[in-house]
Amino acid sequence: MPLTKTDFCSIIIIKKTTMKRVLKIFLMAIAYLALFILGAWSGAIHPACYAYIGVVLPLVSAFIYLYTCTLIRGFGAATALNGFTFVLFLIAGEADLAYIIGTVVLTALAEILRKMKGYDTMKGVRWSFVPFAFSFFAYTLHWWTDTEGSLAAAVEEMPAGYDELMKPVIDNIPMLIVVMALTIPIAMLAMRLAERAMKKSPSSGFLPISTTAAVKMLCKCQQHLYPVASSQTKSRQVPKQNHAKFPNENLPSSQIEKEKLV
Repeated sequence: MPLTKTDFCSIIIIKKTTMKRVLKIFLMAIAYLALFILGAWSGAIHPACYAYIGVVLPLVSAFIYLYTCTLIRGFGAATALNGFTFVLFLIAGEADLAYIIGTVVLTALAEILRKMKGYDTMKGVRWSFVPFAFSFFAYTLHWWTDTEGSLAAAVEEMPAGYDELMKPVIDNIPMLIVVMALTIPIAMLAMRLAERAMKKSPSSGFLPISTTAAVKMLCKCQQHLYPVASSQTKSRQVPKQNHAKFPNENLPSSQIEKEKLV
């Protein structure tokens, strides 16, 4: 059966929507990679910055993760972000065994928790972000799993005396435990801040296009293709119906999407 003009129009709308969503996910993955690189470069200031900066990175990564979750309403938000960085680090030779195992475990936990708590709920996003927030610690874990190798690499790659600065940081295990414990409440706070930022910008295009918005676009396309039928439809007097059973029907599409996530 040949496609009608309406079918062709709807296919174009779906393709454009999908392409925009994929592009946004790619941009979020690049932003997340840049955040990782920034965290790695902080070691040039002092070894303690490299070892403990993972506790503050969730204040930024929460916004990236939440936006990615609005684009990916099922499996894949944590996988897309960590997977993109993981593959590039493998290619660059920056992925050791500790990073590989840590990233896989944390990403799997994030995906499992989001599935258990609900893909279309903020509860699922909040819970899944907690293990995801520890992702940078998987990158710095080699300082404790391969201390000798890390110190030898510092002698070769960093300024003279850097390895001496690293030793007290590596030996201070209690401080590492405190920092990692603080990561949990900071991650929860960061996600709350990201939620508030989303709620304050309902018309900024922050949320992906919804089914309701796609239908509206299709209706406009039909009016363009069939102007006579559209004008006749407008001239008809349609009786008002009671929509009490569907309280969200007359709300803006962005508001509907946010209510699903609450």
